Amino acid sequence: MSVVDDPLSDVDPEEVHLKYAPLISVLAQLRFPAQPQFDQREAVAAFFEALRGSYPVVREEQIRGIAFQGIQLSDPAKAVEAKAWTIWRLSDVTNSWRLSLSRDFLTLESSAYLSHGDFIQRWRVILEAFHGALNPAVVDRFGLRYVDRIRRPALLQLPKLIRSEMLGVLGISAASKLLQSYSESIFELAPDRLVARWGQLGANVSYDPGTITPIPEPSWILDLDMFREMTRPFDPREIANEANTYAQKIYTFFRWVVTQDFLVYFNEHEK
Repeated sequence: MSVVDDPLSDVDPEEVHLKYAPLISVLAQLRFPAQPQFDQREAVAAFFEALRGSYPVVREEQIRGIAFQGIQLSDPAKAVEAKAWTIWRLSDVTNSWRLSLSRDFLTLESSAYLSHGDFIQRWRVILEAFHGALNPAVVDRFGLRYVDRIRRPALLQLPKLIRSEMLGVLGISAASKLLQSYSESIFELAPDRLVARWGQLGANVSYDPGTITPIPEPSWILDLDMFREMTRPFDPREIANEANTYAQKIYTFFRWVVTQDFLVYFNEHEK
């Protein structure tokens, strides 16, 4: 197993499959200009049908909110307007692969990740179905995100499992009294960016409850998110290729963060 010396290296390390990887979520997301017709089942039915073999469970979620407009001097009440829209939730029967479609985003999320190749192939199929059934004109943003969580008893061995550069105050004598420590770094890889978030979260704490469910014990999080914000024509092949590139870059960063002891530990211990 090769050692990675540069988190942004262009040399891709060999993928090591961990029997008990602490990966809790992998998420790919497209954002595009709002398409209000996607709120209607008949408008998106062909997309659902194209994916029915893999995502047979379809649920409709109604979201309500408030939109703030510019102050209307003639009628101040119009400055606040109630809004409602639909999010379509598709999944396999185990709910370990979940697809969400709204008027301005498309997301694939998995808690049963097997490999880069498997995830990207699933994403490629979804992109082709989206293109064939709904023919989106442009995309505003595409991102890929991986989240790992280390819990006890592995948390007690954290200095052996991750690089010293990532420990911060967890590496000092006062760490036993630490409730929470969180860091964020943003790397410019034009035209892309890589956002790395890491640190110890306290019990029942999360900065993103939708992805990182709060748990009743401390944990250490590594959250890597690579994306491109650029309005451009929607091309499913290009987006799939970007997903592959992002997965490799994120994995390189991950391998820089973790030690050889980490790779051994999570092949032998479930947590």
